[in-house]
Amino acid sequence: MAIKINADIATLREHQVLLMHTCRHMPVREIATELGMDIKTTYDAWKRGMRKYA
Repeated sequence: MAIKINADIATLREHQVLLMHTCRHMPVREIATELGMDIKTTYDAWKRGMRKYA
């Protein structure tokens, strides 16, 4: 159950990061600040999202 919840949270983060990056043209650093995430975590979410949706 916890693995499914973690996967859902990761997917939600990926979606948020991709939307902020593509629609609002925000750099990763600003996205990380707005979401309260680490820059590396934000960049990794962006990379995973790009692989999924590309």
